[in-house]
Amino acid sequence: MPIGDPVYSDEESDLSDYAGPDDDLGFDFNFRTPIGGLTVAVPPDARGGDGALLLRGDVADESAERAKPPRLLREIPAGHDGHGRPQCGRFNRDGTLFAYGCDDGVVQAFHVDTGHRAGVAFAPSPNVPKGVCTALRFLPAGDNANVCVVATSAGVIHHRHLTSGKTLGSPIVEANNGVFALDVRADGATFATAGRDGGVRVYDERTGRCATRLAGGTDAGDDASFSGHADRVFGLRYLDEHADVLVSGGWDNTLRVWDARVADGRSVSTLRGPTVCGDAVDAEPDGTGLDLRVLVASWRDRDAVQVWDLRAGVVSANLPFGACAGQKRGCKPYAARWAPSVGTREGGVAYVGG
Repeated sequence: MPIGDPVYSDEESDLSDYAGPDDDLGFDFNFRTPIGGLTVAVPPDARGGDGALLLRGDVADESAERAKPPRLLREIPAGHDGHGRPQCGRFNRDGTLFAYGCDDGVVQAFHVDTGHRAGVAFAPSPNVPKGVCTALRFLPAGDNANVCVVATSAGVIHHRHLTSGKTLGSPIVEANNGVFALDVRADGATFATAGRDGGVRVYDERTGRCATRLAGGTDAGDDASFSGHADRVFGLRYLDEHADVLVSGGWDNTLRVWDARVADGRSVSTLRGPTVCGDAVDAEPDGTGLDLRVLVASWRDRDAVQVWDLRAGVVSANLPFGACAGQKRGCKPYAARWAPSVGTREGGVAYVGG
């Protein structure tokens, strides 16, 4: 994800796509600074512990509260394994595996309980364009348990079975595009990508074929050549309760809502305001009945973290963010996630990092 202001770059090398003043270009917010190891802190929702992030936003009353310090569960020496630096990471659906992708395209996974490597490190094929690993998502459990969909800045999409060490099927290559965002539908039937060209592509998971390309705008004067977003897309999310509906955000200061069933591929709604520079668009978790609320974190100082009501097309809450003890400058967010509803705890808690 880009470090620094979202300035467009015409360079086409792997890391120059992310323009800004910081030398560590392409970093996810979790791994911005040089590290000797990868720290995996498991949230209480996934593993049943009592850890929590230091700052937690409660959407119900638009407040931020101090929580208990995070419980360090495992530290993995990712910086000394001969591969690149971590760029993105994800837990599988039941929280037992953690996978991360690196700036050399390598993907690795570890068992959360033991810290042992799951399978082998996946190196990119020499037959496809090289790129930074920019996004990864696990398919739902069942027959696809521990299968991860991985995307790169070179527009290459792979399926990896992390515990067996197998690459599944042939890679998908999006010619003349870099993929910066990826999401899988709740039932695993399709997955979607977005990135450099501003459009959204929806793929059939079973066949690997592009089923729909969503690339049209909704503004007055848009024509058939309009590329959806006017700039790069870094956030993409399916709405769990509305299987064919997605929301995306990027550098062009808009959120766009897409319906894969719309024949002409145009977005069905455009919401102006957010500047998304990372994996910072997330729909209300399934089971709350409120999944038309979308959490969005923008790369800016004011109103950086917001909850948007997609049905009404307005901001329903602004969450405080950015004040860090001991720092002269505020912190701008790169990533945002809703915490799932677990047990007796209701939804409405957001985790944000920058």
